[in-house]
Amino acid sequence: SVSATLGKESLRQGLVAGVVGLILVLLFLLAYYRILGLVAALALLIYSALLFAVIELVPVTLTLPGIAGIILTIGIASDANVVIFERVREESRAGQAPRVAILNGYKKGIGAIIDANVVTLATAAILFLFATAGVKGFAFTLFVGVLLSFFTAVVATRAVFGVIADSRVLRDDRFMGLNMKQPGWEMDWVKRWKLWLVISFVPIIVGMGWIGVNGLNLGLDFESGTRLTIQFEEQPSEEEVRAVFSDLGYTAKVQATEVASEGGGPAETGYQITTETLQTEARAQVTSALEERFGQSTTDEFTLVGPTFGRQIIDKAITAIILSFIAIAIYLSVRFEYKLAFPAMLSVVQDVLLSVSIYAFTGREVTAATVAALLTVLGYSLYDVVIVFDRIRENVPILRGRPYRDVVNRSIREVLSRSLITTFTTLV
Repeated sequence: SVSATLGKESLRQGLVAGVVGLILVLLFLLAYYRILGLVAALALLIYSALLFAVIELVPVTLTLPGIAGIILTIGIASDANVVIFERVREESRAGQAPRVAILNGYKKGIGAIIDANVVTLATAAILFLFATAGVKGFAFTLFVGVLLSFFTAVVATRAVFGVIADSRVLRDDRFMGLNMKQPGWEMDWVKRWKLWLVISFVPIIVGMGWIGVNGLNLGLDFESGTRLTIQFEEQPSEEEVRAVFSDLGYTAKVQATEVASEGGGPAETGYQITTETLQTEARAQVTSALEERFGQSTTDEFTLVGPTFGRQIIDKAITAIILSFIAIAIYLSVRFEYKLAFPAMLSVVQDVLLSVSIYAFTGREVTAATVAALLTVLGYSLYDVVIVFDRIRENVPILRGRPYRDVVNRSIREVLSRSLITTFTTLV
């Protein structure tokens, strides 16, 4: 029997990080939105309980990309509340009474959330149907999570609004914070389009050039490697074994093994270690370093192994992403304006390429977890684009007769606070 590639300590650290991150996000929402932040906290807790129930009842087998999908949907669930709260504050600044501001803000915000969720659901469905392996796990958890986050935004948040709409708390702005001053975003964003192009595309060009010359630092998930099965007289810890390989300049996946004894005696324990392809001299160096550190060892085998993330998986994932882009372009053309579909796709592609460029330039190793992270970037980028375009569509009839650049500038100013808040909570 072979243990997990990520041991119990890794799982514990991941859970601690997740809980701490969620608490910090909830504290920020409470500090910034006050009573509305409490509504967001309740909605997130309800969402988390429902998601946990689905994972247990289906049951969902959690992979690393699947967990990335869950993290993305937690961000989307949080963002749905931010979109609504920002609309509520806009209505209040426009002179609406608190009760009317809450109800109107909710009504206007939910339209943008529906559009963003439809796009994300379409992407998840296509990824699930056409991709394989971990990408399919990401798509499934994303699809389920988006449905549940939409349910909590429509039902849970609406129910709480109904309860507080007639309460005395609404009359005290210290608790509601509805009349907070709008940040001054009075810049002509469209006029500086050349600056934004330079900031966006120069790093991508440099990064793509870097990748063209040096290539990506592909990890064991994408490359062939060597698997070593070894036993020690006294079993060291996984971290100690991993440190030996790290000191020699190798990246290693270390898994504890247990081999049942044929005579019914105690099981033999050891390690299965997967690392880069090692030639004869490198194998001797590794064996010598392990024995020097941990004493006498027995090497059961040195074998060559293929990549776990094969060419077929990558090809199918890319095909699925291209198909999802086509579906999204069609939806945006029908729902908004056909001329917005191209910049939407360009924006999403830019975000992913920029992430890959920075990743390659810093020499980080590309693993299956990297693919999950890039899919998460794609998901956030799509959601963000739809929120901005939804506001542009809403402002076109309001500013009829004004130049289109004025419509875009106003729309960017109105959603910028929401975009910055969502980015901040995601970074946390």
